Amino acid sequence: YEKIIQKFGEEGCHVQAAHWYSSLTGKGPSINSPSSEYVKLLFDRLAPTFEHTLVNHLEYRIPWTIQEEIQIMFPKTELELRMLDLGCGTGLCGRLFKEHFPNSTIIGVDLSSEMVKLALSKGGYTEVEVNHINAVLEKNQDKSFDFVVAADTFIYVGQLERCFSLVSNALKEGGVFAFSVEYMTELSDAFKL
Repeated sequence: YEKIIQKFGEEGCHVQAAHWYSSLTGKGPSINSPSSEYVKLLFDRLAPTFEHTLVNHLEYRIPWTIQEEIQIMFPKTELELRMLDLGCGTGLCGRLFKEHFPNSTIIGVDLSSEMVKLALSKGGYTEVEVNHINAVLEKNQDKSFDFVVAADTFIYVGQLERCFSLVSNALKEGGVFAFSVEYMTELSDAFKL
């Protein structure tokens, strides 16, 4: 990775090489979080097959789990809620929430323009923005959201203190912040999601 970085120089650095170099050595700008450029490139490339692979091959269930918990907290389907989906990807959460809360405003944000295109084409969102989640949260510090969702997003954010602080100012009093994190109870050779 070091040779690739040297070849491309500081200005035109190979995004993936820089990310992996920082991750493996603890040196460089991506040590605390992956660069936005790396995340964008990764998910722009994965977008065409992402949802199918996640749901059908990896048995991904996080959006459904979050939706079930939110439905317990907000059982009335006629409510007009405001939801912010951080790292919306192809829009799984947006579509699930729109089914249960059809009168709600659902806003998605993702760094990947290819993921956002898919989310828009599949429906569910009132609007979707290509941006970093913190940038969108900074524009929404008016305590206007009933809930904020981040399904498998934080592994690509890094340090979360700023994000969590911004979410607290985006939520109404009594609002809900639902998110997932990765946790394995034991080390094994088996891959789990």
